[in-house]
Amino acid sequence: MNFAIIVAGGKGKRFSSSVKKQFYQLDQETVLEKTISVFNSHPLISFIIVVITRDELHRADTIKSKFNKVTHIIEGGEERRDSVFKGLTAVADKFDEDSKILIHDGVRPFVSHQLITKVLEALDTNDAVIPGITVEATLKKVDAANFVTGSVDRSKYFLIQTPQGFKRDIYKMYAQIINTRETFTDDAMVLEYFNKRVKVIEGEKSNIKITTIEDIQQPTFIGQESHTMNCNFVIGIGIDVHKFKKGRKLFLGGVEIDYEIGLDGHSDADVLIHSVIDALLGASGNGDIGEIFPDNDPQYKDISSILLLKRVYQRYIEGNYNISNIDLSLVCEEPKLKKYKPEIKRNLSDVLNISINQVNIKATTTEKLGFTGRQEGIMCYSVCLLCRK
Repeated sequence: MNFAIIVAGGKGKRFSSSVKKQFYQLDQETVLEKTISVFNSHPLISFIIVVITRDELHRADTIKSKFNKVTHIIEGGEERRDSVFKGLTAVADKFDEDSKILIHDGVRPFVSHQLITKVLEALDTNDAVIPGITVEATLKKVDAANFVTGSVDRSKYFLIQTPQGFKRDIYKMYAQIINTRETFTDDAMVLEYFNKRVKVIEGEKSNIKITTIEDIQQPTFIGQESHTMNCNFVIGIGIDVHKFKKGRKLFLGGVEIDYEIGLDGHSDADVLIHSVIDALLGASGNGDIGEIFPDNDPQYKDISSILLLKRVYQRYIEGNYNISNIDLSLVCEEPKLKKYKPEIKRNLSDVLNISINQVNIKATTTEKLGFTGRQEGIMCYSVCLLCRK
């Protein structure tokens, strides 16, 4: 099992706002919620532990209601290492020899699924893995009066980020250093203290740590496409219809729905996913689902539409666009969709590498009018907003 400990117990003294930076509103979420959502939607993360200050514990129920993988929300300590140790202690009894533990700053909301996966995979062959980016500016060494005493070879230095990844031994090491007077500005320094090897992998420039209010208010906000004034936005609309057919299972959004009848189609007839595919293809200018996956091609017979969505994302979207949001409207009298919405949103966020909060699902009826009103089939409309990279 893989664990993510998200540390958000800082006081944020350099963040000149009446609201702590981790709870500053960013679009429709707080900075912390945006951070949690990335880990919550990652398929390889099983448990999330959030560490916050005592005066913010009243937010715990709200956070848990939004993110199903958040198992613990606990009070932090005086220093960062105290908070991390508390987070580790909360779930230490669940660690086994295969456990991987990621420790991440709560105010790095633009970490990607790709970076999380890279850290986890590198832990297969390393005891500790940390992401870093190379230093591009010239480094100078100065004396006490700020006069240059020499230049530093920048090729030997990295700017270190989170998430930092460890095996379960990190808990025992923290237990040994927690009462020392040593200074640890990041978690990898704990392993360095014990002369353990730490592997550095390539990080991401967009994975910034929010420190000051200016980090959020600058016109072009690195890592968040909706905050840039120079983005080339494109919009796509997808509409799909499938009629009911007896003897078929009903799939909507990659979820098997408990219903007496399914939808007719060459694939699994997932009308919701098909409409999303057409919206993405429309926005990116790549035709429609029938052109990409012909309904007379035997390789697509009864195929899961989630696989088709994944192919479209990887082929046309991933390297070219950031997805801002997707909005869906499912039209049918039956079945009722409410209890399935969270799982459908998770499926879409996992495949499309976006947060759950970037997916909105609505369901409506036509007041018994038309073919959906007569319960002859289901229709779905999708709209997506993409930002060209």
